[in-house]
Amino acid sequence: MPVVTSDVYATFDGIPSATPAFHCLNVMDLFKPAKIRGAEGVAILGSNGRLAQKMWFDANTVVLEWSVAGDRDVEGAEHTNPLAGVLENLDYLRTNLYAIPGTSGSTRTCVLHLPGGGTRTGSVQVRDFDFGDFDDGAVTAVTEIYLPAGALA
Repeated sequence: MPVVTSDVYATFDGIPSATPAFHCLNVMDLFKPAKIRGAEGVAILGSNGRLAQKMWFDANTVVLEWSVAGDRDVEGAEHTNPLAGVLENLDYLRTNLYAIPGTSGSTRTCVLHLPGGGTRTGSVQVRDFDFGDFDDGAVTAVTEIYLPAGALA
């Protein structure tokens, strides 16, 4: 069972974004509101201004940045080889976060845990997973998170 190392974190189908093995550097981007669609009013010939149109919340994409370490696993156990540890931790993320779930719509449940015990919840899709160069047993990774409803509620 992964150990949670922060009071502000997200879970994706129960997998926390803050463990001894990795943590999300910008998890609060999941707190942002949805974008608005339909806000452009209609111009009416011979009239000043525009006619207001109905607006909707639109889908949104958030790119999360992760710091992945190689000295510990998700439960806090020490790795003796930091490079092997980074590879194991990346594989954990690939298997538990990036793999396509078998749910309807290929979505995962995301819960953003806020200070003081509040939460925001919604369905998300993890659409991309990439990482940079390895540096002394650590690597930075990115995931693209698609929020069909536009934001967590």
